[in-house]
Amino acid sequence: MGIISELYWRNSDMKRRRQGAEPGRIRKPRENPYLCPQNRIREKRVRMSRKGTEEYRGELPSGLRWVHIRTSGRVAYAGVMLGIGSRDEQPSEWGVAHLIEHMLFKGTKRRSAFQVTNRVESVGGAFNAYTSSEETVLHAAFMPSYLARILELMADVVCNATFPAQELELERDVILEEYDSYEDSPAELIFDDFEELIFGDHPLAHSVLGTPERIEHFQREDILRFLRRYYTPSRMVVCTAGPFTERKVQSLIERNFSGVPHLGDTPRILKPVSTAAQSVLKRRDTTQAHCVIGGEALSLKSDRKQLLAFNLMLNILGGPASTCRLNRSLREKEGLAYTVETDRGLYLDTGTYTIYFGTDKQQVNRCVDIVLRELALLRATPLTGTQLRAAKRQFMGQTYLGMDSTESLMLLRARQVLEDLPAFSLDATAAMLEGITSSDIASLAEEFLQPERLFTVLYR
Repeated sequence: MGIISELYWRNSDMKRRRQGAEPGRIRKPRENPYLCPQNRIREKRVRMSRKGTEEYRGELPSGLRWVHIRTSGRVAYAGVMLGIGSRDEQPSEWGVAHLIEHMLFKGTKRRSAFQVTNRVESVGGAFNAYTSSEETVLHAAFMPSYLARILELMADVVCNATFPAQELELERDVILEEYDSYEDSPAELIFDDFEELIFGDHPLAHSVLGTPERIEHFQREDILRFLRRYYTPSRMVVCTAGPFTERKVQSLIERNFSGVPHLGDTPRILKPVSTAAQSVLKRRDTTQAHCVIGGEALSLKSDRKQLLAFNLMLNILGGPASTCRLNRSLREKEGLAYTVETDRGLYLDTGTYTIYFGTDKQQVNRCVDIVLRELALLRATPLTGTQLRAAKRQFMGQTYLGMDSTESLMLLRARQVLEDLPAFSLDATAAMLEGITSSDIASLAEEFLQPERLFTVLYR
C-alpha cells in the first residue's frame, strides 16, 4: 500500500489483533475550510476524493469534526474515531482503553447490551470496534436506508454508555481469554515484544491488551477516571460513506452528536526517548523460530515525500509481492521461510519499521545473515533507473488496490481529520512518487538501515 493507505489502514487494520482487537467481534489538517454561516455547523469543504465520489468535511461548535464520502454503493458505512488509546494510559491503567472499547457495547442509559447489538444486527448490519495505541474506533456497515438508526445508536453509545458493574465482571473474563489466545500466537506476540524493546518505559511499549494482573482489578471508577481525563468532542471524528447528501449527513450528526460531553482534555504523553539498539532472545515452546528485526522510523507527521520514499524502500525490501527482495532471497531462492514481510508502525511523533520471518530453528542465523546482506545491498548500491521505475509502478498499483475499500478510505479520512493530516489524492501521491530518486532511497537506507541501529527480537 502507498502513502494514503499507510496513513491509516496498514497501521491499524493489519495489526488489529496485535493491538488487541478481535476481527469480526462487536466491540486504522483541517485545511482552511469554508465558513458556513447558514447552519450551526461551522466548517465544511468539498473535494473530489476519487472518481465517482465527493468528500465533505465540517465541525460542530463543540469542536467535534466530521467527514463524509458520498458514494453510489449499495452498502453504507459509519464510524466514530476517538483520539484516545493505550499510549494515554498511566502504568496502573495498562489495558483500560481496550476495556472501555469492550464496555461501550454493554449498555447505555436507555439500552441494554442486547439492545445495543440487536439495533444493528436486526437489520443485517455489522457493528465492530478496535483499540490501537492512539485511537479507539467504532465502525458499522449497513444498508443505506438505516443511516439515521446507526448514527443515533453510535451517539447513544458514545454519550450514554453506563459501564455496568455486572457486565464488567463478565467482560474481564472475556478479555483474559483474549489475552490467553494472543499468548498462543507467537507470530503476533513478537511484535509487542519488539515495541517493548524499542520504546522502553514509554506507554507505546506496552500491549493494548494490558496485563492479566491489571485486567483482573479494574473497577468501574477506573474507567470513569480515564474518561474524565481525555473525553472531549475535539478528540472525536464522525465519519460516513454512502449515497447520502451532505445536508442529510450534517443534519443527522448535528442532531445526534451535539450533546457529546466535555469531560477533560489532558495533553498526550510526550514523544518517547530513543533507546540504544539491542537484541533479545526468548525461549518459547514453538515449532518454528520467529524473528523481528527493525528500528525507529519516520512518524505520521513526517515530510510527505520523505515518508512516501521510506514506504517505497520498505516495499522494495519486503512488500506483499513475491518479487520483493527479502521474499526472493529467503523463500524463492533458499526455501528458508514461508512468511517474510516488512511492516510499519506509524504514530503521531515517532514510528517503527519491522522485518519479520518464521523459519526452522536451525536456520535462524542463516536467515538473519541474508536479511543483513539485503539491508547492506540497499545501502551500498543505488537502484538503477529500471529498478526504480519498476518499484514505483508496483507500489502505485498496490496503493490503488489498497484504497479500493470504501470503509478503509472512510477510516483513513477520519484519522487524517483527527490528527490534522493533509489528505492526498491518488493523483497527488502518484505525482509525488514520480519525484522520488534513487538518491532519496539511498539516503533513507543509510540513515535507518545501519546495523548499529537495529533492534532484534527472536523466539527460539
